[in-house]
Amino acid sequence: MYREPEEDLSPEQRIFRRVSMRAEILLTADNGVYTGMLVNLSMQGLFATISRRMKAAVGDRVLISIPLTGDFLEDSIKVDGIIVRAEKAGIAVRFQEMDRITFHTLLSIINRHAS
Repeated sequence: MYREPEEDLSPEQRIFRRVSMRAEILLTADNGVYTGMLVNLSMQGLFATISRRMKAAVGDRVLISIPLTGDFLEDSIKVDGIIVRAEKAGIAVRFQEMDRITFHTLLSIINRHAS
């Protein structure tokens, strides 16, 4: 079943909680590696500003690397995603499938930033 991207839904229609979060991230696309600043994060995706002009189009696949701090075993998590919105302000990425460890780590990050 097709679901509209979370970014296009009103806050009342979103399935997952979205939290504001500032963290530098890496985005790897077919045309290069970019640094960005995370603006908000949910279990379904993120919105980030990009440090330099990224030739991004809706539907492009990217690999997102989010650094971890605190008591995590890894120094970052990596999640595959698809760009669902590209604009001057930044890009919105919807996450694709992720393994169980990444899922729980992402959930922990969101819960820490929600309070």
